[in-house]
Amino acid sequence: MREIKTDLAVLDAMNHDMAGAPDAYQPSGPTAEIVKSLNLELRSQSLNESMRKGSRLLNTIGAVNYPPKQQLNYTFGLLRDKNLLTESQIKELNAAYDVIFSDGDLPILPYELGINSLNEAAYRAAAQFGELNGARPLSELSLSHSDDSMYHFEVEGRSYSYMFLYYYMRYAYCCRFIDFARIENYVEIGSGSGRQVEIIKRLYPRINFYVVDLPPQLYVCRQLLSSIFESDVVPYDLTRSEGFARVEGAGKIATLLPHKLGDLRLQGLTLSWNSMVYCIMPKEVVQNYLNILKGIVDYIYIIEPMPNTSDSKYGIDDPVQFEDYIEYLKPAFDNVDRSKAFRPLSQMKGGWGEACDTFWKKQGAGLR
Repeated sequence: MREIKTDLAVLDAMNHDMAGAPDAYQPSGPTAEIVKSLNLELRSQSLNESMRKGSRLLNTIGAVNYPPKQQLNYTFGLLRDKNLLTESQIKELNAAYDVIFSDGDLPILPYELGINSLNEAAYRAAAQFGELNGARPLSELSLSHSDDSMYHFEVEGRSYSYMFLYYYMRYAYCCRFIDFARIENYVEIGSGSGRQVEIIKRLYPRINFYVVDLPPQLYVCRQLLSSIFESDVVPYDLTRSEGFARVEGAGKIATLLPHKLGDLRLQGLTLSWNSMVYCIMPKEVVQNYLNILKGIVDYIYIIEPMPNTSDSKYGIDDPVQFEDYIEYLKPAFDNVDRSKAFRPLSQMKGGWGEACDTFWKKQGAGLR
């Protein structure tokens, strides 16, 4: 695994800058607790160590990907807590798991399938999804060296994970509407660990990326992307500076705190990206971000639960819904598409509701 550098001076600078940000950008509720806990974890051990140990906090932002058995044990625990599985059933399922995964080629699943058959099916489904939407072939991509903490499998000598395939499919969906070769800037609100940026940058290295998140999530994103694209990540001292409006040149990655978003003055076709973050924000916060984005981007991609039921977990009395996006973005932006979102082998559903891919364009902006 390529070493991911620990640079607590950058984390300190981000936390210092965030403390001085307007109240509208400050985390609240469960998000504030996650921020606090992740800050503490990053100070207690290196980022590499946290990833190798399979930190659940890092897993929530895509920095690690648990092996199937670890994922199953987590799922079994949730089902047990809902009284849908007994302890004896969990024991039986774990025993079955040991047999199923003892040899990935054993045809002991229904229809004479083994685990390796499912892995290849997931790859083929994602690859076909990309082909149907005019995306660059999945075969052009493989997990980076920084992804050794992720459970992965091999297809024709290349490494993949289900999380990696998920991010590829989000990119492929957008290819239905735009030609990424014409996009000059990419702005992501809630960048997590930067996995989506990694995929798009590998395919389109001249795009300039502006990734926005709270510290310490932004710190994790910065350090991971630096381990892969070291020379292209702009120093944080530059992006935090007064008057920073855009990067010079092409193929750069700038990491920004949320309150710096409104300072951007970008040139060229710009795509905004958002993945499962607006759903846990109060409506007025979402509206503020979209009001800023309307002035600096040409296209907006959003994947969120629609309808959104995150209120049950995040305590938001009135979470943002599809109709709110329409209201906040009109009249400047039109909704081009709303489709059910899919993982490689299933529809994307969770505790927050059924996820949908949506694409929006500024009036006058062209489509492919």
